[in-house]
Amino acid sequence: WHELMTTDPERAAAFYAVTLGWRAEETPMPTGRYWMLRRADGSDVGGLMAIPDGAPMASGWGVYVAVDDVAATHARALAAGAHETFAVMEVPGVGRMSGIVDPTGAAIAFG
Repeated sequence: WHELMTTDPERAAAFYAVTLGWRAEETPMPTGRYWMLRRADGSDVGGLMAIPDGAPMASGWGVYVAVDDVAATHARALAAGAHETFAVMEVPGVGRMSGIVDPTGAAIAFG
């Protein structure tokens, strides 16, 4: 899964609409505002959301890496020096996920 986390989701959505023809459709999420990015044919490209308050990261595109155990992987990352961008959570119909920034400042998410 590809996801853009940014300081200005509305501006990013407008940019990708003009540049690539994608449309951003707001989708209810328990964590706050979230947009699905879709091609003109309706197929999903990825997601778009604001960077969580206090998260130590810059705007950027990220990916979710599939892991066998999100909670265990998240815990190992924190123990190895990562900073949490979002805690392990359950998204109905999607599954468990979490996000971290590694000790070098690179963001990654687990799903």
